Amino acid sequence: MTLPVFLAEDLTPPLASLSVGESATLGGAEGRHAASVRRIGAGEWVDVVDGAGARATCEVSGSDKASLSLVVRELVREDASSPEVILVQALAKGGRDEAAVEICTEIGIDRVISWASQRAIVQWRGPKAEKGRAKWEGVARAAAKQS
Repeated sequence: MTLPVFLAEDLTPPLASLSVGESATLGGAEGRHAASVRRIGAGEWVDVVDGAGARATCEVSGSDKASLSLVVRELVREDASSPEVILVQALAKGGRDEAAVEICTEIGIDRVISWASQRAIVQWRGPKAEKGRAKWEGVARAAAKQS
């Protein structure tokens, strides 16, 4: 079985500056989820990743309602996959594009590029483009955490 994986966005100090044996605190939404929802406590092990190839395997030394206290036991740098797998996803109605982003993220794509033809019904222009991109990022983030 694999260890639970959490994103290092709210890790103090930052993942890049940690060394083996050093203490860290996972706070924010990830820390709250780990401590309150997953009920991870002292003595358990977790992986903390930055999404760019750095992984810290940590032992939990304590927890409260909003964070985990960690001790770094191993640091690993994972190389990017080769070749890079890119999804070029057409904008679609009814959430089909989001479903494609979710499924492909779960199977391990490296990048998503949105695509809209001139004749497509769905168009991302102006504020709608930012909203759509943010929605796809949220879907991809949740899918990556799920997988």
